[in-house]
Amino acid sequence: SWKFKFSNSGPEPLMLLNVQTTCGCTASEWPKTPIPPGDSAAVLVRFNTAKKTGRQNKIITVYTNGRKPEEKLKIVANILPENPGAGTTPPANVEVY
Repeated sequence: SWKFKFSNSGPEPLMLLNVQTTCGCTASEWPKTPIPPGDSAAVLVRFNTAKKTGRQNKIITVYTNGRKPEEKLKIVANILPENPGAGTTPPANVEVY
């Protein structure tokens, strides 16, 4: 899971009105109460990688009552196969250290 932290730098309470994800594999939790000026909070995002491999891009759209009413958060992940094979060469998109 990812935690996107933010602070209210405005003069009024900040409300997160909605948080939308691009698919059912991504879920979010966010504060439902106003964030007072100067306070901080976070949006928690969980991405279920089941049945997914390779590069994944997930966009999370946060709607607020702020000056910029829409903000986009992005998760980029490279999901490796569970068992690419013992003793074999890893897939080309995997770097071995």
